[in-house]
Amino acid sequence: MGMDASLRSDFLFEHIKVSGKNPVTKIADDLMGYEKKNADLPPDSISLSVLFKTAALLYSKGLLSRQFKLADKMSLVGDGLEGGHHIRLIAKFTSQSFKIDSGHDIVIPQAAFDDLFILRNFIHAAIKYAEKRCGKPDTVIFYSLFPVKELADSMITLEMVPKRYHEVIRTFSEDPTLFAINFFHNSSVLSYIESTLKMGDDISLDDEIFAGIYEKAEAEFMEG
Repeated sequence: MGMDASLRSDFLFEHIKVSGKNPVTKIADDLMGYEKKNADLPPDSISLSVLFKTAALLYSKGLLSRQFKLADKMSLVGDGLEGGHHIRLIAKFTSQSFKIDSGHDIVIPQAAFDDLFILRNFIHAAIKYAEKRCGKPDTVIFYSLFPVKELADSMITLEMVPKRYHEVIRTFSEDPTLFAINFFHNSSVLSYIESTLKMGDDISLDDEIFAGIYEKAEAEFMEG
């Protein structure tokens, strides 16, 4: 089962740099440290998986609301936590961003979390729509040029994908060179995915039923 959607492909990248020569490739579970592609050079961007993982960590720690709004820095001062770790974590917050490395301007602004909120609602609604049209999917597939297992886990934490699908999620990735060779034998991204994953019917999300499901999902998350 494939799904064709009209969501703009670039909306997520308007407020954060996710393509660079030396991206941050991993964030520590305590949000204190990170790894980058080349340890000897300063970071210049944030990988997509790190964006999702950071949001998921903040969300699970109660530092990002269900509407994906960052916690107010001053509210963290009196939350009862103690120790140097907590002080350093507070220092990573501003009124509008979470700082991964402020010295190199590697930050995730609130606007990027707002984009993730839109994407969360869209994916959540798309899965609900697929269930309504075709029943519960046997498999939920994430396909990328790069390893995406951690990305899939983050999407579950962020409630983009319902937890009941955790056991049926499958992730696939390819070496970029091989991907490029294979891709250019096809006329479009969709035809490549169809030939590679052997998908069946496509589902267009451009109808009133999906719009209604999306609005309901958005309202649900706004209430939380």
